[in-house]
Amino acid sequence: MPNAEYDRARILAAPGDEVIAKAGRRRFIKSAFAAATAESGHALPRHPDFTASLLRVWACSDFVRQTCIRDPSVLYDQLADGSLLGDYAADEYRNRLGHAIASVRDEAGLHYVLRRFREREMVRIAWRDLAGWAPLDEVLHDLSGLAEACVSITLEWLGARLVQEYGIRKSFSPSLVV
Repeated sequence: MPNAEYDRARILAAPGDEVIAKAGRRRFIKSAFAAATAESGHALPRHPDFTASLLRVWACSDFVRQTCIRDPSVLYDQLADGSLLGDYAADEYRNRLGHAIASVRDEAGLHYVLRRFREREMVRIAWRDLAGWAPLDEVLHDLSGLAEACVSITLEWLGARLVQEYGIRKSFSPSLVV
């Protein structure tokens, strides 16, 4: 029977449909998350509804489970700012990503911020979907909004850097070609 002595690598490799299958596995998952949570300085949520949703979501999504164990702040930040529990306004992805890349100075920094942003928001979208907190049309709207924000904000950032480096042609008009 699994216990707290197992390392995190084992839980990260566990197939999703086996996670909820055995009581011992559940305790192990909770202990792996508890250990990661303690290392990050957060307190483990004790609300029974949250625990039930955590087990359900982790059973259905290896991505969410692995991300939360690797970096619990992805989940805790969303619980703290309320984004995990609610729907986003129309331009919320653009606003959040625009704010996140405001201080980025180079392409490597842009790549890092985009990866972290996408990971955080995909965890949010998947969690709300798998926990049953968001209807399908909201999930699809969120996925489209996330993709649109990532593409358009990135093009704006890269376009501004190219203009800084090379200047602008008189006939230049930046636009997305679809």
